[in-house]
Amino acid sequence: KSGCEVSYLRIPVSRKRMNQWLDDEEPDLLHIHNWHFLVSPAVIRAAKRRGIPVVLTLHTFRLFAAVATRLGSHKLFTACLHGVFPWKAVDRYIVLTPGARAIFVSSRVGSPPSQFVVKPYCLADIDQPVSERQKHFLFIGRLSVGKGLLTLLKAFALSPHRLVILGDGPLLPSVREYAEHFSNIEYKGLAD
Repeated sequence: KSGCEVSYLRIPVSRKRMNQWLDDEEPDLLHIHNWHFLVSPAVIRAAKRRGIPVVLTLHTFRLFAAVATRLGSHKLFTACLHGVFPWKAVDRYIVLTPGARAIFVSSRVGSPPSQFVVKPYCLADIDQPVSERQKHFLFIGRLSVGKGLLTLLKAFALSPHRLVILGDGPLLPSVREYAEHFSNIEYKGLAD
């Protein structure tokens, strides 16, 4: 069979069900996205016992903290970066930025730097001439602490650059307040 990509929603929590799934599907590769606290390292061990390579894409910092970010009390949370982790059985880690790679490599995940590769999110080239692009920064997403939005708002409050925000979430009142007080911050509502 070809490579098998598994999100945490498809991975059963119990070891028995995971073993049964691996026996039934016989995947050539187990690719885990967005490690979730309900899935134990038993998933990785079960795959390795069968000789199935494991790839773990690290979209967030959930390996270090259940909140999936490195923000705690609106500050970078680094206290658990140097704990011991049982991830040596992962064959390859995919991270989204060189900065994230540096954080994981400097931690005690237990894997050599060569196992961490950077594969950023990509957008198709829209063939728009640079001269037609507007000069501003754009945030599109859930308006929440976990997205680092308060840090972004504070940074732009001190910046001459323009920030346009689209989205909804629990920080909507804060976003509106910043937009009212700082002419370079603009809230446009939800994305169409």
